[in-house]
Amino acid sequence: MKKQLLFLYLVIILSIPTESYSQTTQNDTVYDFVTIMPEYPGGQKGMLSYFIQNMRFPLAAYLNGVSTTAYVNFIIETDGSVSDVLVLKPIGYGCDQEAIRLVSQMKDWKPGEMNGKKVRVRSNTPVYFKEELYPGSRIYTNLDTMPAFPGGSVELISYIESELVYPELAKKAQVNGVINVNLVIEKDGSVSNVTVDPSLGYGCEEAAAKVVLRMPLWEPAYYLGEPVRATLSVPVDFKSSYKIVETMPEFPGGRGAMYEFMNQNLEYPQEALENKVEGQVIISFVVAADGSLSNIELAKGIGNGCDEEALRIVSIMPAWIPGMHLEKPVAVEYNLAVGFKLPE
Repeated sequence: MKKQLLFLYLVIILSIPTESYSQTTQNDTVYDFVTIMPEYPGGQKGMLSYFIQNMRFPLAAYLNGVSTTAYVNFIIETDGSVSDVLVLKPIGYGCDQEAIRLVSQMKDWKPGEMNGKKVRVRSNTPVYFKEELYPGSRIYTNLDTMPAFPGGSVELISYIESELVYPELAKKAQVNGVINVNLVIEKDGSVSNVTVDPSLGYGCEEAAAKVVLRMPLWEPAYYLGEPVRATLSVPVDFKSSYKIVETMPEFPGGRGAMYEFMNQNLEYPQEALENKVEGQVIISFVVAADGSLSNIELAKGIGNGCDEEALRIVSIMPAWIPGMHLEKPVAVEYNLAVGFKLPE
């Protein structure tokens, strides 16, 4: 069966039509037919071997039983590299992206020649998406060992928190929530087939995908002692603010300076004086990464004008020294008690 498929592969490569004319670009001429045509190391068998060894069969194609062929057009440069890669007729299911990735990474072509000089040549190749061609493309669900992020789950959370770029639109909208990123861990531990469950918007899905694509190599899954492909879902948590961080935010000058500020600016409400009301009002707010205060709200009040005065005091405070998490300033939720004690 494999010999038949190989023969079919060679026939299709050789039968893709070409035109015997050239196209002039700003940099150089691109030929479709030359005296000495470009050749991949090992010829057509070498090309098929490259595809078999490097194919990352798309998860969507695998799950949907897709069996098809992508026809890829590209230019072989004078240094043997590949450029201008495109799929002639899009297929979907992740096949187009994988075909482009495979062809783009092909190196060390023997370039084409015209009149004794190396020239740029346009070429075509089919890329087959047929499971029987790629025995290593199977995605396993019954595993002896699951894929593991270097350092374990704690390091995974730390990596996401330190590398995640919170979109500005999401910050302004104070978006909070978790996005699940689906991916395949390849046999070499690399990440592929990244898809995101849309949920939060405001650029969060794109940011979640980027942080996963930049991940270092994982320890791959194993089955019967061999590394295998496996799927995972990684939660990416978008927090507009934290409650506990390594270094909590602080009023400039420290707690003593804060109490001095409140003593100087607090105006005891007349209603509270008349009714002999004293106690503590709890105000919640967020200290942003730039130290500014926002989301100032009453968490626990005592009435008689004290709640409003406590809110006013916090609202006129200067910028704080922001909290720090993983050596970066972050927004932190904070509760502050504002005391009201009747004069003696």
